[in-house]
Amino acid sequence: MRDYKPCFIEVLPEELLKDIFICRASNDYGATITSRGEIVLSHVCHYWREVSISTPQLWTRVHRRVRQRHLSPISTYLARSKQMPLDLIVHAAYQPSSPWADQEFIAESLVGVCELLEPHISRCRKIEFYGENSANEDPFLQMLASISMPILQSLHLSPRVEGGSFEAEQAVLFNDDAPMLRRVSLRFSQALRVLTVPLPHVTHLRFDISDRITQESAYGPPWITEQLARCPLLVHLDLGIIAISPSWNGIHLNLPLLLTMSFVATNWDTTSAVLGAFECVSLEHLNIAVQYTEWVPTARGPLKFPLLRKLSLSQLISPAPPFPHMSILFPLISELSFNHSLDVPGLIDRFDSISRDSASAASTSIILPHLKTIGINAEPPVDELRSLLTGRAEHGGPIEQLLVPREHIAKGREIASAMEPPVAVGEFVEFCPFQL
Repeated sequence: MRDYKPCFIEVLPEELLKDIFICRASNDYGATITSRGEIVLSHVCHYWREVSISTPQLWTRVHRRVRQRHLSPISTYLARSKQMPLDLIVHAAYQPSSPWADQEFIAESLVGVCELLEPHISRCRKIEFYGENSANEDPFLQMLASISMPILQSLHLSPRVEGGSFEAEQAVLFNDDAPMLRRVSLRFSQALRVLTVPLPHVTHLRFDISDRITQESAYGPPWITEQLARCPLLVHLDLGIIAISPSWNGIHLNLPLLLTMSFVATNWDTTSAVLGAFECVSLEHLNIAVQYTEWVPTARGPLKFPLLRKLSLSQLISPAPPFPHMSILFPLISELSFNHSLDVPGLIDRFDSISRDSASAASTSIILPHLKTIGINAEPPVDELRSLLTGRAEHGGPIEQLLVPREHIAKGREIASAMEPPVAVGEFVEFCPFQL
């Protein structure tokens, strides 16, 4: 043993090399077909090529692009993946002004793609389909309607808005057999008014009804209501973009298991109308982005969210959100965070000013009296934050924790160092419960 010396391995064992390859390939999901890890690894040397080709886990991400004029890459991936579960992404969209725009080719090639995929489609664990403005997406959606999907876990459907040539008779995707489906993202279209997605086991649901025609025709809220009524196990909900729409009035949705909700609204009145339509006894975290206007209506609250404690505000266009209005809607909020805001110093300064004004009024208490944590997804503004923390402490509503991005933790500690009572500083983690 005394003569033992370390030595280099001339050739890595195949099992170790496979693990390294799989780890590397999992980090380049969005890479182009020529730069994806499995392609590069299979062209280094004969040994690496042999190992990579014999590793089916490397070839499970099948991606059909709109500019792809040959089906051989798809055939190669299907063959090399053996019987492993597949992640399938199909792009059938095109832009008329693009140099590769060829509507007739897209229509014809999609039929070929479906013929190639059909024997393997039942082993998909993830499907993403993008068909906006496509020439003819019907073959793909009709294929999905007729095949059971025993291991499908995640689905994104974005058909073109004007719909297809489907028959008027209602049909359920996957032959109404997708017992493992948990995450679904849907863009509203006429096609999805005929084709129904099986949702009884779904826990994560995202909508896109941002199309102007959809919003103005009032299809959006009734369609959303119809989908939510079929989601008894829903835990995370993203409503997407909600335009001004009176059709939210009179809607009542009871989602007893919902924990998080996200949406983007055009103004605060729309926000109040949408939130007033929901009764969520388990809701803990609300993430909203509002394009605030100067006019703010009378608050419609408090809401039916008895456990709501975390509120995240994102993409604020105006630096002056109606914090008093928020205090009526969300009286028990203990954590408030600002995500991707255009004017974080302005927001903090405005919040500080309103907090001090409310505390100085004889008949009112400090705004959001239960607030203990403030999060900022940006460089923390020193003067504004110090003023806010000091003012809250002086008026009986001290902040106990400040959350900032990792690269700004030192600055956050500098801001909180002189605070009394002490303020803990931690890392800000962006609210993102929904991942396909």
